[in-house]
Amino acid sequence: MADLKRRLTQKDITLKEMLIISYDYYRKIDNKEWRASVDVVNARLIRRFNFSYNQSKKLWEQTGRETKLLFTVKSDPKSYKKTDSLKFHYYPITVIFKDISRGINSPIKVRCGSLFKPKSIGKKGINTETRKKLVEQDIKNGIEFDFFFHDMWVLHQFNLLYGRDWTNGPPRKVNPNLHPYFCKHLFFVCSKIILPLLSSKRFRLNELWKNE
Repeated sequence: MADLKRRLTQKDITLKEMLIISYDYYRKIDNKEWRASVDVVNARLIRRFNFSYNQSKKLWEQTGRETKLLFTVKSDPKSYKKTDSLKFHYYPITVIFKDISRGINSPIKVRCGSLFKPKSIGKKGINTETRKKLVEQDIKNGIEFDFFFHDMWVLHQFNLLYGRDWTNGPPRKVNPNLHPYFCKHLFFVCSKIILPLLSSKRFRLNELWKNE
């Protein structure tokens, strides 16, 4: 079992490596890049931690042990059949950089969805309507179920998961090869927002990135 409290090191998996691993997964198993293009409406960078602009040096610098970027993604699922009645889904996306000055070569930790424990998981003996209400409440609380069932346990094992792993074990049915990869929301944020931001002298906090 992976150590939940293990800090990032310079030897952990980098953003660049995860993008390469994810592209390989998309080609062979499930194209999350396509799903992102269909389902994601937009995303916004809402907060940054330990990352500030040095006026004297005219550059952005990491000011702590790690840099954390927090995004929110708006999703309108169309690539699969919805079972809830919510018009849009909103999920927080967290990306932690060991050393953001290294850009895409920095080791990272990520999370798609909130830190809350799902209330609809493990509930037995409840009717369909009650379960639907619990699922919808979980989605409103930022629980991204695709990430939860397919990715959370696996990313935890590779020291890629930010926050607690709420799963009970490996996803042997839905991800039998235990393959780490970015879910569609993480892919959108990392490829469409973080990569351009890291290559720019400006770091735009208030911009809304639309999926066009």
